[in-house]
Amino acid sequence: MVYAVHKKLKPEQKPRQTFTNRSFKGVNVKNLETDIETAPWWIFDMCKSASSAYEVFCFVIKHILDRHAPKKKLRMKKKVPKWLNADYHAVSRRYHTSHKTMTSENRDEIKKGEKSAH
Repeated sequence: MVYAVHKKLKPEQKPRQTFTNRSFKGVNVKNLETDIETAPWWIFDMCKSASSAYEVFCFVIKHILDRHAPKKKLRMKKKVPKWLNADYHAVSRRYHTSHKTMTSENRDEIKKGEKSAH
């Protein structure tokens, strides 16, 4: 009789998704306010259309925010299945603790049995 073992390959894991978000942690509000107040707002007078004025406005605001609140890459957490909740964890904990106590009691009984047999 001939047997063959075929190992099932693990499914290829997708890399975690990342997104960028501005970090306002530790922002000095007074410096941010002064930079916004002293920004070159006069440049809007030179813009000929509303779309070019909007582009300049976005550039100025992004430049100020990049200095005070830089962008950081954050990783998304994996989605946890709905059945994996607090009840499941409580039952799992009870199972593992009871399993440990049962095996340790059985080990003690087996050791006692071996000593009495000798």
